Amino acid sequence: MRTGGRIGGLLCAGLLGLGLVPARGDVLQLHSGGRLAGEVQGDVRPKQPGSAATVSVKTLSGATVTVAGEAIESVKRRKLAHEEYDRRAAETPETIDDQWALAEWCRQNGLSAERRTHLRRVIALDTNHAAARKGLGYTRHGGEWMTHEQLMTSRGLVKHKGKWVLPQEIAFIEQAAAETEAEKHWYKSVRKWFGWITSDDVNRQVEGLAELRRLRDATAAPAVIRTFQKARGEPLRLLLVELLGNIEGARSFQGLIELSLFDDLDQVREAALRGVKLRGAGPALPTYLKALRNENNRLVNRAGKALGQLGDDTVVEPLIEALVTRHQYKVRVPANMVGTTPDGRMIQAIDPSLLPPEIAQQLATGQLP
Repeated sequence: MRTGGRIGGLLCAGLLGLGLVPARGDVLQLHSGGRLAGEVQGDVRPKQPGSAATVSVKTLSGATVTVAGEAIESVKRRKLAHEEYDRRAAETPETIDDQWALAEWCRQNGLSAERRTHLRRVIALDTNHAAARKGLGYTRHGGEWMTHEQLMTSRGLVKHKGKWVLPQEIAFIEQAAAETEAEKHWYKSVRKWFGWITSDDVNRQVEGLAELRRLRDATAAPAVIRTFQKARGEPLRLLLVELLGNIEGARSFQGLIELSLFDDLDQVREAALRGVKLRGAGPALPTYLKALRNENNRLVNRAGKALGQLGDDTVVEPLIEALVTRHQYKVRVPANMVGTTPDGRMIQAIDPSLLPPEIAQQLATGQLP
């Protein structure tokens, strides 16, 4: 089998001596120290000593060279562009235009690392070559070329977990990450306890309810809200209000505000509103004021009721504006209906039966033109 290795080495040397260019850039490194380039056919894994398998390499001339598998030390698969690049790089002069042209050729052929090499050579020859600078990620700032990292640093930013932030933001980001991790911790327990209180096992119901009512940690709020969001029965919805009232923090408070506005059950909304009042209505006022501008009239009424109970003099003007409403009606009537005014003019008439009742009544009583 050592003969196969010598043959492989001789074939490689012969091909390189002839100066043949391979059809693609695959490279076989032989144990003999030789190197064979071309398009590898089939399995390219090096074989163990004693193996009879072979590897074939097709050259640009069309000839196929077969090498014993045990003669191969390693195989490197490369596109033809790599071989072409090696030739071009060896022949390209160290001038701005030639190095730029080679960089462009690399870009067109998907050779990113090689392209950057020649872009750096371009700016070494011409420090203000704009296209090469941009290709390397530089930006012109304050009369100087800067990398993105240099630009961000000049703005006082630091890189934290892949993002550029202000140094003082890092503490808040890490705190938020810690809170998120703590929130995830609660999901399993809260879901388990919810399963107990909705089961048929009375003992489990009592135990689950006791565990839920012991919750005080602010990071438990998201798990409670998410777990109870599909509970439609009034007792469970009222329990949700109770639990959010027990739990500390802004997230549980916001949950109470949202329940007071959006829950379908009157008693649940009223209980949530009482919970908001107990926690201090001040932080809730902006949410209720925003709801006054909602297109949903039902939501506007709920927000107005909440502000009436919780608000102060600062909410009076927004409440007055919310009470002034305009309603537009679009009515389809037959095109051939006409009527006569008292002075004899012909006008298109509208059948009152086609109008909304309140509009028809106002027309009949002269309240509308």
